[in-house]
Amino acid sequence: MQNVATDRYCLGPHVGSDGDKREMKPPTHRERRIMQRLRGGGWIKAVTLRDSLKTIENLLAKARIEARGSDGDMTYRLAKTGLEAKKAPVRIS
Repeated sequence: MQNVATDRYCLGPHVGSDGDKREMKPPTHRERRIMQRLRGGGWIKAVTLRDSLKTIENLLAKARIEARGSDGDMTYRLAKTGLEAKKAPVRIS
């Protein structure tokens, strides 16, 4: 029998950069905050996102957001996997 508590918070298989499949973890509070700002569906200028560059890099690495443009005109939007992660239940401990 599967552990329901564990399965509830998994977001499905994810292929990592090294090619192995593993379950995606739910987004952190900071990641959820950025994804909420991007949820409208359009491209948002990077200047308007006053969050940690590391958090944005993590979201890009996890393919939860998409980027386009160059350094001076960088924009981001929420990817389909990001929307799925945003809708996933949050574990309250």
